[in-house]
Amino acid sequence: MNEHNKHTYKILCQRHLEECQISLGNFKYAVTLKEREEAVLQLVNQAACLHAAAKQLAKSVFEDDPHYERS
Repeated sequence: MNEHNKHTYKILCQRHLEECQISLGNFKYAVTLKEREEAVLQLVNQAACLHAAAKQLAKSVFEDDPHYERS
């Protein structure tokens, strides 16, 4: 995988991590149950996106490693 793709996945990971932090802040300062529910749903969604981007980033790093054996 080329460096551009690795850079893109790094940026996506950073962006989703920031969104997770925002969602946690929204949860912390939520007043109503509805606000808390929305914050939790946003957090779950962003965490899933972060997980997917991190998997792609790891895959791109390992694909370029000559010592990495695929099973």
